[in-house]
Amino acid sequence: MRSLIKKHGRSQIQPWLYDPFDRLISSIASQQLSTKAAATINSRIYQRLGVDCFTPKAILSLKKEDLRQCGLSNAKADYCLGIAKAAADKSIHFKTLHSLPYEELAEQLTQLKGVGIWTVEMLAIFALGYRDIWSYGDLGLKKGIKILHQLPELPDKDTFEQLGEKWRPYRSIASWYLWRVAES
Repeated sequence: MRSLIKKHGRSQIQPWLYDPFDRLISSIASQQLSTKAAATINSRIYQRLGVDCFTPKAILSLKKEDLRQCGLSNAKADYCLGIAKAAADKSIHFKTLHSLPYEELAEQLTQLKGVGIWTVEMLAIFALGYRDIWSYGDLGLKKGIKILHQLPELPDKDTFEQLGEKWRPYRSIASWYLWRVAES
């Protein structure tokens, strides 16, 4: 890890810069897409709304067809509208999510249609500042481990968990460096 830190500098995870609602909507748009495609779709939605941060009110001002025209699938448009409704009616209190134990955070957010564990993990890392998230569901992270440890194939769950133990309680930060490995 020392050599990775030297090569890539300080981790660029800065969760305090991002609104959790905005990041969750962006994450929904990003699911199963390339970074470039997701950025394009999010940019179109921001432009349509005339904002630089998603809010429940802004998302609810759009119709499903508006979101579809920006590039979201039917399902993702429904998910975004459902999440915005849950935030607007206070079913989910986005301003207090950072104070929840991870298990409670995951339980609350996975009740929202379209939000799975991977999405919760990425939100926990990038918007809420959880420092010890270790996402077996993330392909880039598994690729980084494979490369770093010169494994013949992607790690199975047991190997993944075992290798991650050495970075506890800072596995979110270790993940950032492993994603850099996977990108190179």
